[in-house]
Amino acid sequence: MFIRPVPIAAAILGATAMPVSAQEQQEVACGAGALWINGTEDASNVTSFEEPVQQVTLVPQNGAAVTLFTLSEQTGVRLEAEGADGGDTVIDLLDASGNLIGNDDDGGGALSSRLEVDLPAGTYCLQTRSFGGSLIPATVSIGLQSQEAMTEGLGAVGGGGAFGAPECGPDTEAQTLGEGALAPGGSLQATAPIGAVPFYRFTLESETPIVVTAENPDADPYVYLYDERGGLMGQNDDFDGLNSRLEMMEPLSAGSYCVALEALSDETQPVTVTVAEFDAAAAQQALIERGEIAPPLDGSYQVEPLGPLQTRLRASADAVDAYRYYTFDMPQFGLATVEAIGQGGADPIVVLYDEFGREIGWNDDGPQGLDSFLALELAPGTYILGVGQYGQAAAGGITVAMTRYVPAQ
Repeated sequence: MFIRPVPIAAAILGATAMPVSAQEQQEVACGAGALWINGTEDASNVTSFEEPVQQVTLVPQNGAAVTLFTLSEQTGVRLEAEGADGGDTVIDLLDASGNLIGNDDDGGGALSSRLEVDLPAGTYCLQTRSFGGSLIPATVSIGLQSQEAMTEGLGAVGGGGAFGAPECGPDTEAQTLGEGALAPGGSLQATAPIGAVPFYRFTLESETPIVVTAENPDADPYVYLYDERGGLMGQNDDFDGLNSRLEMMEPLSAGSYCVALEALSDETQPVTVTVAEFDAAAAQQALIERGEIAPPLDGSYQVEPLGPLQTRLRASADAVDAYRYYTFDMPQFGLATVEAIGQGGADPIVVLYDEFGREIGWNDDGPQGLDSFLALELAPGTYILGVGQYGQAAAGGITVAMTRYVPAQ
């Protein structure tokens, strides 16, 4: 197995998706200026890899390390990320246009990530983040599904419910989820405390990609999925705050499945469990609404243009759960500040992307109080500003103020 070390300086630049002069570049929406796996575009064709290629990188605080790769034909690939020193990785797979194909949190076992998917020929982007937004070193591995895996896979010890994971076998007593089999485009749902109902069964009548969610942050649910023979297929914890979401993007065969639950907090709290057909567009929409990826600027998502930042710009946002987005233009290189000021108990968060969707700034509660603040040197161009609310929606609003500092003449 070939391991490609990346110098720390290059890793930091690559992780923030800024240009690296020593590395061949390609302007693609999913990760412009990112690092090619195996060093260059010509060497990044995973279809021809004789063994997986591993690359050591540095995941920046509240950012992502971005790795590009290509496929010359339809290929089954395995994408993995493993954090050092107990780091908890999350991976997102995007196509060259920036569309989300899939993501994973703990599919590699313990706190590691693993995603196995069949992809057509093309260019792809693997974004590696840390759960919680901390700065961590990580190893990224890209190879064929037929080759040796870097991670241990599901069932490895570590993370939320690792040791004592509830097992759901053919004879395990479980409540039926919803009524009947999962219909195309439909969903099955039930609500009950995990202490009372730790297992649910559901049926697929045809091959179907699915998503399983378990929601109530007061219970902090951990979700597992088993096949009808009792084989563990996937698990997730804290995908969205303290709620769990398990995405099975490869269609599952027709048959019976079991959802097992653990409450890492209060097992008496009601938890809503939902199984639905996986929708890649809806998954991408959810990431945008949580401020985890930038919205496209093609008109498919509401983004309010604020125009050029000559000296000052002002905007207002409601303190709601979903992020609000704005664009502004930087007319020339210079220092710019962004302030998000909460009112009536609002606790704002700000995230700044460039026009390619690369995250270049994030802040919550800084430099003091609950308000957010960014100060960045920005090159000329278009920028996307996301404004969100920490926790539940608040009654007050959020005022956004942007200032560009012009050198004295």
